[in-house]
Amino acid sequence: MKHLVGCVVMSLCWLCWCSGQQSFAVSGFDISGKAGSMSATVGQFDYGVISDENSVLIAGVQQPFDTPLQTNSESIPGEGVIFDLYPNPTTNMVILKTTGVNTGDLSWCLLNSDGTELEAAPVLKTETAISLRNYKPSVYILIVRNPSGNLKIFKVIKN
Repeated sequence: MKHLVGCVVMSLCWLCWCSGQQSFAVSGFDISGKAGSMSATVGQFDYGVISDENSVLIAGVQQPFDTPLQTNSESIPGEGVIFDLYPNPTTNMVILKTTGVNTGDLSWCLLNSDGTELEAAPVLKTETAISLRNYKPSVYILIVRNPSGNLKIFKVIKN
């Protein structure tokens, strides 16, 4: 009997030691379309940050919602150009804030997860309100453009 209890305890200790998961996922999903693909997991919260003076790597499941993308070398913004989108996630409206760039040349475009353009408009002020009230909860893509191409691409989560 002592031998059996000892084996059970050792087996449980070994299973806990070998476990690769630090948390368990409650749910997850994949979205793909013409604009690309995205995976999401609900319930995991572990992550680690590795950084040096030139870069930051966020390893794990807590990733930022916005992703920079330059599609051609002429459209890369210069120093001091900042695009910000908040609140994200949102329930009905986001604010696009631009700093260090002439808004007269900018426009924005909202795409659904399939890459279909839902709405587009020029950026008229440094803070532009974009309504998502008429759209169902999902992941959307907001692209900020100038005549040369895409300057910034945001993933927008609508709850």
